[in-house]
Amino acid sequence: MIKLILIFFLTILYTANALIQNRLFVSKKLSNCKVQLDDGGIIDLSSLDDPSNPITSIEGNQKFFFNPCTPIECDPNSIKNAAICKKNLTGEYKLGEQNSASFDYNDILYITFSSKDRYLEKN
Repeated sequence: MIKLILIFFLTILYTANALIQNRLFVSKKLSNCKVQLDDGGIIDLSSLDDPSNPITSIEGNQKFFFNPCTPIECDPNSIKNAAICKKNLTGEYKLGEQNSASFDYNDILYITFSSKDRYLEKN
């Protein structure tokens, strides 16, 4: 029984090691919406780009807008350089700037944005 468990454990360990060795990484940011993986593959989000109709998510009284490539306008009084906006009853906020996109890949593409604007929720 112990031998069977040991063989099972070693098989899982070998499989996990093979998966780790085959993991892909982002090797180069080509643009705000395109990256090259270390195997030469390209992930291109430009087919999702539509600044006049950004991707929208609604949660309660909050709306989130995202456009991966071309900046969108969050607040009519601010510079049009946002990738992500939040709009609610208290105002409109830029949560991430287009040119701040950084990418990571681990079977799923992760995009992180930052913003120099301060976000303060008004009560």
